[in-house]
Amino acid sequence: VKDFTSLKFVIDAISDVREAESWIENDFLSVFQRYEVLEKYLPPECMTKMEMDNKAILRVSWQRLLDKVEEVRDTVHQLQQPFEQSLLQNVEVFKKDVSDFKQEYDVEGPMVVGLNPIDAMTRLSKFDRKFDTLQRKYELYSSGEKLFGLPQTNYPVIHEIKGQLESLKCLYGVYQDVLTTMDEYK
Repeated sequence: VKDFTSLKFVIDAISDVREAESWIENDFLSVFQRYEVLEKYLPPECMTKMEMDNKAILRVSWQRLLDKVEEVRDTVHQLQQPFEQSLLQNVEVFKKDVSDFKQEYDVEGPMVVGLNPIDAMTRLSKFDRKFDTLQRKYELYSSGEKLFGLPQTNYPVIHEIKGQLESLKCLYGVYQDVLTTMDEYK
């Protein structure tokens, strides 16, 4: 486990095994009960040696998987504390990054009053790229908070700017289409 993403993957895999455990146990019980009936009422030569071996291995393999899941769960539990501390530090830095981005967006972004459309499109492209980085971090840190059962940090600025950028991309996309169409008719 190297980072939050791999930790989340491991924890999700453990959860998947735990969720499947009860219905798999029920299926095993049903299968083994049927084997008992077959063994009780049919002659031994009706079941092949390979089938008998597979039946014996099935339970052992499942138990090995459960033991491995438990071992990994214990390891993950030991690793959680450093990852949680790192997440909390990263969230604090991210709050400042969001605030700095908002300030820069308001002063130098595509919605500055008096900006001509070409400059606004250039700025839109620049801030859209920067926002994509913020959005990825937001998703990573939010999933980390959820993973550790921490309160979800709210970033209304991210949602606000995301909406603005999407609207501006639509608007300037139409503007660009109009310019292209006008150039074609010249």
